[in-house]
Amino acid sequence: MAENNNILEQLQQWVIEANIAAEKASRQTILEDKSSSYAVFDGCYYLVKQTAKSDQQIRLCNFIAEIVSEVTKHDGENTEKYFCIRGRMNDGRELAELIIPAHQFEQCDWVVEMGITTTNYCWTTP
Repeated sequence: MAENNNILEQLQQWVIEANIAAEKASRQTILEDKSSSYAVFDGCYYLVKQTAKSDQQIRLCNFIAEIVSEVTKHDGENTEKYFCIRGRMNDGRELAELIIPAHQFEQCDWVVEMGITTTNYCWTTP
């Protein structure tokens, strides 16, 4: 039990440090590939599709979330990675921070655990 409490305290300290670093990061981000990119505008994720005529912005959800830190726990035999996720609704409300096993990230079950009253318009990739 004491070892679990120490790990939890260490994770919480890393979360605090990650939050400070994240505050310094930009609120608007663009991640690009050849035919489309993802962007954050007004606190929401968008898919930006590039066409011959113009860029089409497709709103994906009404919140933003990001991995702010990664922690690796090693017990001498097994290694497991954890992500600390932090988010914000598009109206500015902060969402609960979560620490989840990294292998659960892509399943997006953590969205519900953050207490989000979200509108997810799309969970598929182009």
